[in-house]
Amino acid sequence: MRKAARTVKPNARTGERHTWKDRERRRKEERQRMAAEALIVEDAYQRGYADAIADMRKKKEQRRQREQAKKARRWYFIKQKAYGLAMLVVTVLAVWATEGDITIAVITVPLGLMCLFQ
Repeated sequence: MRKAARTVKPNARTGERHTWKDRERRRKEERQRMAAEALIVEDAYQRGYADAIADMRKKKEQRRQREQAKKARRWYFIKQKAYGLAMLVVTVLAVWATEGDITIAVITVPLGLMCLFQ
């Protein structure tokens, strides 16, 4: 009885003999599997990168909104102080225009001071 061409030693577990073609087929399958895994890894990398960019944009937008809200609050208080000062100036002008009648000051002075110091 003649041996098959290019046989390998029996498999330790099963005792089967494998031909050279079987080994080549397994190597080809292994290369295909590794190529598929590489594609999966590349796809996962791309998704991870896209998620990181999306997170970065979201945080940038949140930071911009926080800064915008902070700026709006600061301008609110600047305007409030300007209105308080204007109220006191109007009081002085009203007292001067009415030749010393300070009745208007009963309302405008407390209101102007509240706007200035709050």
